[in-house]
Amino acid sequence: MLWKIPTCITFLLLFFRFHFAIGYLVKVYSEGVIKACVTDDHQHTIAFVKFWNSKDTRRRPDDVNIDVEIYGLDGTSNELGKFDCNLVKKGGCEQWQTHNLSMKSNKYGNYPPVSDFRWHDLPVYSKRIKSLLLTEDIRKNQSANSHYSMLTTNGGYEVIIGKKSLVNALNLTKNIPEEEVNEILNRTIQEYPDLGHFFELNRNLDYLPRGSPRRALWHIMTLNYSANIAKLEMIVYQEGRPILISSNVMDMDVFIPTILFSGSSLVKKHAYDVLVPENTNTWMEREIDIKEASPFCVDVVYLMKNELNSPESPLNVTLTMQNGQTEHFTHNEASKKADATWQVARFENRQRRFKGKMTIRLSVGSKDLEIGGIKFCTGGDLMVVPTDHGEQYNCQIFSDQPPKTLRENYKKVATNSKICERLGKKDCSELRAGRYCFAGYSGGRCQTPCPDNNFGVNCAEIYPAGRCVNDEFSRKDGSCNVACGNGTFSFPLCINPIRKVDPVVVSVSRTAIKLRMPDSSQLTGHDHIAVQYRKIKGGLFWHTKVHKETDGEFVVLDNLTPNTDYEIAFVVYEHNWELYLQNLVPSEFVAVKTCRPIDGSNLEIQIDDSGAALISAGIDEDYCQMHTLYLFSTTDIEKRRDQFQEKFLLKNKTNYKYKLNSCESGSYYDVMLLDVNENEVDARLNCTSKDHLAVLSPPKNPLVPNRCQPISESLVEITINDPLKVFITSNTSAADRIKVCAPKLMRIALAASRNILITKQVDAFGSEIDFGDCVIGSTYDVTLVDQEENELTVKHACWTAEHRAFRQVFPIIEKVGARKIELDMKQSLNGSVHYKQIQVQFREKEKIGEWKSVTYKKSMGRYFTVNTLKPGTSYLIRFEWSSPNHPSIEGKVKEQQTSPCIAIDYNTVDIKFEAPLTAVANWRPNALEQLEELCHWKRITVTSGKQTVLNIRVFEQTVRWDLSPCEHGREFVFRLQDEQGNSVETSGTCTRHSAPSHENDANSPSTSRRDNLTPMAIFGTLLIVAFI
Repeated sequence: MLWKIPTCITFLLLFFRFHFAIGYLVKVYSEGVIKACVTDDHQHTIAFVKFWNSKDTRRRPDDVNIDVEIYGLDGTSNELGKFDCNLVKKGGCEQWQTHNLSMKSNKYGNYPPVSDFRWHDLPVYSKRIKSLLLTEDIRKNQSANSHYSMLTTNGGYEVIIGKKSLVNALNLTKNIPEEEVNEILNRTIQEYPDLGHFFELNRNLDYLPRGSPRRALWHIMTLNYSANIAKLEMIVYQEGRPILISSNVMDMDVFIPTILFSGSSLVKKHAYDVLVPENTNTWMEREIDIKEASPFCVDVVYLMKNELNSPESPLNVTLTMQNGQTEHFTHNEASKKADATWQVARFENRQRRFKGKMTIRLSVGSKDLEIGGIKFCTGGDLMVVPTDHGEQYNCQIFSDQPPKTLRENYKKVATNSKICERLGKKDCSELRAGRYCFAGYSGGRCQTPCPDNNFGVNCAEIYPAGRCVNDEFSRKDGSCNVACGNGTFSFPLCINPIRKVDPVVVSVSRTAIKLRMPDSSQLTGHDHIAVQYRKIKGGLFWHTKVHKETDGEFVVLDNLTPNTDYEIAFVVYEHNWELYLQNLVPSEFVAVKTCRPIDGSNLEIQIDDSGAALISAGIDEDYCQMHTLYLFSTTDIEKRRDQFQEKFLLKNKTNYKYKLNSCESGSYYDVMLLDVNENEVDARLNCTSKDHLAVLSPPKNPLVPNRCQPISESLVEITINDPLKVFITSNTSAADRIKVCAPKLMRIALAASRNILITKQVDAFGSEIDFGDCVIGSTYDVTLVDQEENELTVKHACWTAEHRAFRQVFPIIEKVGARKIELDMKQSLNGSVHYKQIQVQFREKEKIGEWKSVTYKKSMGRYFTVNTLKPGTSYLIRFEWSSPNHPSIEGKVKEQQTSPCIAIDYNTVDIKFEAPLTAVANWRPNALEQLEELCHWKRITVTSGKQTVLNIRVFEQTVRWDLSPCEHGREFVFRLQDEQGNSVETSGTCTRHSAPSHENDANSPSTSRRDNLTPMAIFGTLLIVAFI
């Protein structure tokens, strides 16, 4: 008799969530069997379901094969899979070099189950009827959880909660190698005759999936034990939704849940490793070799432990080519919120093709983000094909959100012939996506080619006659085989017109033309636009500038010839333009002449004695041709160009005059002159009394559209407060502020990579933009962009308040000596930081190189001395502080010169000769008290006449040098020189049996004959000089 606990079923909203995005799932069938499944969901894995019977389970567990192959929808395979970081397989990430990342098993933490691409790498085992699965030991005082994927196609299973002693008594762990203790063990209930007694003494949790075997799906079973409340929960995830099967309070100190299967089953245990950051400066990299040029795509699976507030992406990928060029990928959509499920961030560039050897680096921006694996991908939607080509009855996505598959998704798959080729079907016959035959076929078994003018999925579409040249079209998609019947339509489908967009001229100068490019509301989804231009007269060749959507709002054609007519056209290049060159058709041409825009000097207004206004417009050959002169009138000073009064066409005219004779008192007149490029000059008159005009606003300050004053440091101030709160103000007066180009947007980028992290709109001057937190120690480029795309960039280093205070700290000098500088550390630091130790760094001012560093600890007291310095030398001194989890930071630099050393003299140095010829130098006793401040000895020389007997460096405080034998009666001079060039000397005459007689201490150069020295003395002198 089995003792079972009543089952309480409820939905738990706080358990692991599998959803991230809702994608589609299309099953590709052939003769009723699933051959592949297609999806756009790269967050979750696709699992195949087959009916697992007793015959199948007789095979050894190692023979089970539910592996898959993954392809792109264009049929490309994943050639870079060998470079993956696979943390499920042993040694699967050994080729990746890691920095500040440690590897640990998921059993040492409360990690969620696997629902992403790693699921296929989990080992699978076959379980027979009444077979057992031994889980891990659970101790009463230690929380634990484990996850298992189950496919139970003809029965359920029970979890037997057994005492460890009983499990050992049943020999459940017998003959299992130590490294495989946690692996699945195949045993049957018939092998254990005492198991009935075991059932009676222990509690059991049972689960039986609903529905027929052919409707069974993989599900995840979790055993979750909480030590705080000594409760064991059994949770089953059906289609991603958690169901609490049972919850039991445990009173055993050690127990082992063991799973008993009622029928044939497949089981995967979720055992894997994770990479855990040790601090914020974390990365991993490896070298890859791309043999064939291909787009780049990589998926990174990660787990966010705590929410991030930084504006930076938590994950960044960098490719470094062999020539040093880099390509940066930032996943700004990666979740920064804490979540109890593994997530996948995709980094890809499908427009550019990469080839050759390069290094890929993944940078992790937070200690709260853990890495579960890295997998190279084909990019875009994917097709998953089981390597076991037996009968697959179903496939599923591990998500709690059911796939949202629309008719367009089925048709997208059913029109893709590359899928057919990958499945060994060149003509797509006998294949269907869901209930749709692949394009070009129809019928119950999808074997009948489309007849007559029918084409497409299920042959449901009809070709309209005349669309293609000679009506030659494809039965798959109705595309034209040769060309469109109407040349203005886009080949090969010939349904939509070729996309065109006309150039818009913003401004013109003598040597440049500025064009406004189409925004996303006018044109999107293209590869690039070619801006073509040439001289109208004599321009044989077209010049081209390429513009992508990310290149900004404007294009400037510069280095043009002054006073020259140019024609300009745009050509839209679609993503597949290399295949269909007939679609590269230019837009309408725009003619523009390079010239100097008109300004206030081209419009003159004079008031004669009668009060009439003489309006004169004129240009010379440098200026743009005048086009129109307008005159407006109003009685409201606040209104401009209120009522149209006169219009004068000035094209092809270089001078024009108009006299305004009459006016009504209190009225105003606006004069506007336009050139052919729509550059504008304005002026205003007011009628002071009947028929008497006066100039209110002279034309010297033209009000030209898009001719505002560009932002600059003298006009705009950008103030940044940590973490990243930016204030934008104008340094101009309110009256002049309207002349400054209005701010448009602000972006934040990493200074090192110039990788844009975030962009926000700016309303006006005086705005405050909060970008959130920043990464301590990082330097950012903060760029303000105005309405004319002018930019102003300032740099900002991100620090905490304590770091900012330390950056203002500088050394305060207590004492200065010839070879040491004593610092007052208490007064220098002044409680600005909470430190245990800091580095005192110093270097000579004139020597640019590495800083020398000594450690100061708080326990050393108030004063700290920097020793071994040079006398009379300028030094730069600063403090460096490192705190946990933050980069090092330097304080301000203090310059200090050491004191000059005290020159040697006869009061401090005793210098003499001893018989027969020994040079001796010693410090006098009174000098020893101030030895640190005295200049160090540097060199001794002994000369006789014009010959040098001895010339060497010295480092000791006592010198004794034997120069015997010597020539009787010969005079010698012994000189000692210090490091500053000061010297003392003595002289003497050689005697055969006595010391040289000291004659005087006069400074006079002298030498001696070296051939009077013994060979041994000569050898000794040469040896010492060579050594020095």
